[in-house]
Amino acid sequence: MGSSRILQAACGPALRRPRRAGRAVAALGMLLASSSGVASAQTTSQAVAATSQPQEVEESLQGIEGVRPGMTVDQLVDIGSKAVTAGRLDEGRKVLLAATARDTMNLRALSALAYAYERSAERARGGEADAATLAQADRFIEQAVDVYQAAGNQAIDQGRLDVAEPCFNRILLHQPANSKALLGLARIYAATERRIQALDRYKDYLYSSEGKKDARAHLEVGELYLDGTYWRLAMDQLARARELNPNDPDVDMALARAHQKADRMDEAMAAAKEASRKAPGRAKYHNLLAELHLVRGDGEQASIESLRAIESARKNLNNAPDSTALLKELSQYYGTHEKAFRLLINEGKANPVVRVDLARAIQEHAAVDRMLALREALKVLSDVSGDARDDARLLEELAHVQQALGLSNQVRETCRRLLQVDPNNAAATRILGEIEAASAK
Repeated sequence: MGSSRILQAACGPALRRPRRAGRAVAALGMLLASSSGVASAQTTSQAVAATSQPQEVEESLQGIEGVRPGMTVDQLVDIGSKAVTAGRLDEGRKVLLAATARDTMNLRALSALAYAYERSAERARGGEADAATLAQADRFIEQAVDVYQAAGNQAIDQGRLDVAEPCFNRILLHQPANSKALLGLARIYAATERRIQALDRYKDYLYSSEGKKDARAHLEVGELYLDGTYWRLAMDQLARARELNPNDPDVDMALARAHQKADRMDEAMAAAKEASRKAPGRAKYHNLLAELHLVRGDGEQASIESLRAIESARKNLNNAPDSTALLKELSQYYGTHEKAFRLLINEGKANPVVRVDLARAIQEHAAVDRMLALREALKVLSDVSGDARDDARLLEELAHVQQALGLSNQVRETCRRLLQVDPNNAAATRILGEIEAASAK
């Protein structure tokens, strides 16, 4: 597993799709409820609605400068941030607490609230601070750390590593040994190809009581060493990961890679088989076995294992047809499958059936890559704003791409918009006719 996928493996679906708030956000919800009397549990759709829809002013906010009925979360964040900048910290915290209570997934609100706690701590420590105010400053810092942790986790969930990184850095400014922040930064550095910084943070984390027992972190460090070809160092980390969690097939997969780099193919094959035994049917383990068979020159076994990987990946894709990540994996497995057939042909072991299978694999591989290209084109055409969204040329091309992807409902909507812009557009009329004809069959 490459370092760019460490966050996905470590955080499950966190980098692949938005999810509900995790433990840190749940803890923040308790903080918000106790501080402002407002419940904070929300689904994603409720959070989005809270951000964009005006609501009545909470009782705790009445009389605060700038606050009025019908304000959205974003407007409350603006008011709260201005109050903090102006030194009205109590008011700023109240407004920002109300904003985050409405939407626990709003990164602007979370970051602004954490900063407000930091400013409050600075004020409490200033002047002739006594024991009581110093204790209050410590509480403000603890609250800032909690909110920064929630913001960092939420940013990772939303794929905003650029936001998560400074949140974890702010935590370490106040608590240099905070294990959650160390691990969060390590994974961000690894995912953004900053291996040296990642290893430094991982080492700090692994010295902590939590890190010493964290099998996944040891695995991730081992994979970083493997990416850098330091297979001996990787072995040490992977051995520790296996000791802590002997049932994790990903550890066996990484060990197989390490043995392969050390040119110990028997041990590599044994580790790969162990991974496949622990998680039968998992595509990536079958593909690993296929790749090892290729290294050993066994095209027949490589073709069998790569076909198993393809079949498993296709099943996964049926359950998540919109997953670009699964499409990329499937394309990789087809590449291994083709190499197996070509090895058989090069060794003179091919019969007509092998050539037919290779030809089919090439065509199916091309179809998968075509689908990936269409998804990329769809993203390019969809990520527009303002007046460009109603450009006739853009809408026409978008309709063509959506039709090629079989997105009938989206095509209809795009063609409707296109005909509003260009009532005589021939492409829109033709595409709508083809969709209706296909639906009638």
